[in-house]
Amino acid sequence: MKIGINLMPRELSFYNRLKIYFSIAPFIFGEVALIFGISALIHVEGSSENLVIGIILLIVGFYFTYRKVKTIIRGIKTIRYGHSVTANLSYILNSSFVHNSRVVKNYFFNYKVDDKIYTYDFSSAYRRHLETGDKMEIYYLPSNPEYAFIPELYNVKIK
Repeated sequence: MKIGINLMPRELSFYNRLKIYFSIAPFIFGEVALIFGISALIHVEGSSENLVIGIILLIVGFYFTYRKVKTIIRGIKTIRYGHSVTANLSYILNSSFVHNSRVVKNYFFNYKVDDKIYTYDFSSAYRRHLETGDKMEIYYLPSNPEYAFIPELYNVKIK
């Protein structure tokens, strides 16, 4: 065995998982919707309005928090079990969505695995520093190279 080779799988720390979770917009909207939805359901007391409002808020809250958890799971799997290559930011498009008075941009990264080119897309209203030609390390699963994750987009550094 060679000295200096890390045989342990890479892991995302709890702190990095929180960084990913809270860097996904909308920041705490889903959590607030869940709290108010549960509160509305607790205080139904024969009021069908509270029941409907509670169910709607729960659905909205679950949707937004599920998206965040799904992203964390993607990060955990690809970093723990995946390989890494360099991805190139090939183009940036403005979307028709606006978040906090900012236009949401779609960033498209190309990366190559086994002589096949894959595209990873990322949407954000806050990554204004990104420019075409930027390079970032991307992690992907060898069994499914399309299942990928770029930690740097979530302000996470992998050692």
